[in-house]
Amino acid sequence: MNDPTLRLLPYKEYTGVLKEYSVIFYYLPLFGKMYRRRVELCLAECKGGDSILEVGFGSGLTFLNLAASYKQIHGLDLTCDTEAVSKVFAKRGIHPELMNGNVTEMPYPNNTFDTVLLISILEHLKPDELNSAFAEIQRVLKPGGQVVYGPSWYSCSCCWDTTFASIIFQPKKMLQTRLPVTWKKCAKSQ
Repeated sequence: MNDPTLRLLPYKEYTGVLKEYSVIFYYLPLFGKMYRRRVELCLAECKGGDSILEVGFGSGLTFLNLAASYKQIHGLDLTCDTEAVSKVFAKRGIHPELMNGNVTEMPYPNNTFDTVLLISILEHLKPDELNSAFAEIQRVLKPGGQVVYGPSWYSCSCCWDTTFASIIFQPKKMLQTRLPVTWKKCAKSQ
């Protein structure tokens, strides 16, 4: 991505998420910098292309940035109000295709996305759900596609300027790798 600096809307314009998922933390003087840095590290890894899926998009915090690098933005989230979030971005000429759903059973065809972006998602899954999630992520990626994952700011040191590790899409290896990571789907893994 050309400029990964997180582009934010005015705080009160974000809507469609439960109060506990508020974006207020991104605007706070000290913590805001850490929260933004974590997202910016993920955005810097996104290579651009035709389509991206953000799993757990919440209020659409990354959509302003993603619209500059991808022709289509898709989002999957368990609880957000997809219509409310869509309206916020439609006013800006950004028309993401948003759905409610779970990363363990994604409603998309095989080989659909150039990039799957997950920020603060996988650490919320139960251990027995991780294999299903990894299988679904791999299934919806195009050959040569990438997965960019950023854990919660408190679960790793990514907000303290560590670098991303890049590995071939190998879920078991990912669990043993310092996070955040970027995966590339190998065309041979079909």
